[in-house]
Amino acid sequence: MSATHRDRFRAEHYGVIFQMFNLLPYASALDNVLLPLSFAPERQKRVVKQRPAREEATRLLAALGVDGPLATKGIAAKLSVGQQQRVAAARALIGAPDLVIADEPTSALDARTQETFLELLFGQVEEVGATLIMVSHDDRLAARFDRTLDLSDVATIRQGVEG
Repeated sequence: MSATHRDRFRAEHYGVIFQMFNLLPYASALDNVLLPLSFAPERQKRVVKQRPAREEATRLLAALGVDGPLATKGIAAKLSVGQQQRVAAARALIGAPDLVIADEPTSALDARTQETFLELLFGQVEEVGATLIMVSHDDRLAARFDRTLDLSDVATIRQGVEG
């Protein structure tokens, strides 16, 4: 694939929750969630087939606990870390991507907020029918997944093969 086709493929099929969220700090939560649809026309069509894009973004945000004025007024930079994390999750989930990749999505959350966030995330992933790949240093999360891979084991195997 050309670089352009790879970029389009990723935009259409992958949702990413970055560890540092990568929200547009001057935009609202709603605008941040709608952003991926600007780059992925097929993903936007999947949304619009169900309901208008703004309505779907609002639904996702509400399902993840960011609703009302938090979603539409003010800017993302003024949201708490937990709220920003939920906005990032809604952004990754809009348009029913096939694959959601989450890089340490709970690292900045306390135990209670982490549990709530994970319940919401797993519920939304199941609802859109996506596969979730999560990277975490928190071993307690492993029980939530069908399969896990300890990357330190991979490094040991590679070191043994190369050595």
